[in-house]
Amino acid sequence: MTSSSLSDSDATHLWDTLQERVARTMGRVSIVKFMQARDTDTARAQWIERVRAYTEALPRTGTLRVGASTDDPILVWDGVPAVLDVSTIEPSDAADGDWSTLIVPEWSPVLTDAAGRRRWGARWTDAVSDLRDLVDGGGRPPVVRADDDRPRPWYVQDPARRGPWPAFATQDGADAAAAAIAVGVAGLAALYDRWKETDA
Repeated sequence: MTSSSLSDSDATHLWDTLQERVARTMGRVSIVKFMQARDTDTARAQWIERVRAYTEALPRTGTLRVGASTDDPILVWDGVPAVLDVSTIEPSDAADGDWSTLIVPEWSPVLTDAAGRRRWGARWTDAVSDLRDLVDGGGRPPVVRADDDRPRPWYVQDPARRGPWPAFATQDGADAAAAAIAVGVAGLAALYDRWKETDA
């Protein structure tokens, strides 16, 4: 088990908190119906499997814990607190940007990048940009702005990956995430692990 693995007790706490949040915010719509599952046990298993797959895609040197909140399911990965919903994850601290992605492994670089920027600042952003250039010759998923008044109107639009695509409040946030996504899950994790081990 790596430090980014989710224990059974933490998974249970997150699920219980999620159920309470859905009941509070969605009213009469049950979490089973919301997830289009057969029953509560199936919904629970599917959601926990989704969260585990996401956390296991994060760099192995990161530490994972569950926030003490009883109002929202909070996952804290290497100092970055994030709120989990039925299908999405978003930061709970404005210092980590304003974004939202699906809870799927291929979008985990957005959280890894947020942790890297929190820990190393502009040095990290520059290193990710340089690595992106080496990996794919400078290509990256396009950043587009939706033509509406959504609170997160900027998107990293990558047709090769499942949607909805990661959404951001600012273009700078979307640009940084696009570079991280272009590097890829494994490449970004390797960079993060190497930097943390050097710091240790």
